[in-house]
Amino acid sequence: MKLSINAVALTTGILWAGYIFLVGVINLADSHDGSGFLALTSSPYPELHFGHRWENLLGVTIYGFVDGAIGGLPFAWLYDHLVGGLTPLTSRVKRRIADATRRYTLLLRAWLKSMSFPFLTAS
Repeated sequence: MKLSINAVALTTGILWAGYIFLVGVINLADSHDGSGFLALTSSPYPELHFGHRWENLLGVTIYGFVDGAIGGLPFAWLYDHLVGGLTPLTSRVKRRIADATRRYTLLLRAWLKSMSFPFLTAS
């Protein structure tokens, strides 16, 4: 199963931005809660630092959405390429197992036909 690269990028962007926004709203209510996390998330953007204002919170949230989407792109791309590369190997292994099982079953049937079981015959 392959992932939709755009859907994964959008999902990771929304989740990361939502998390930043939620922690930011909690921080606006009580300045001690989440301040370390918000300082960490706003540190990559030198022009935007989180203060106790809605404008800063919205700016950090938008940057978080972009960062989350960009972070989701390589994850989905790598997953798709790994799954695409392993699928033929998996089907090849399944085919070999099925062939070996078929051969084993044929050998077992031939052996059972060649054996005589006097204890199974009715007297």
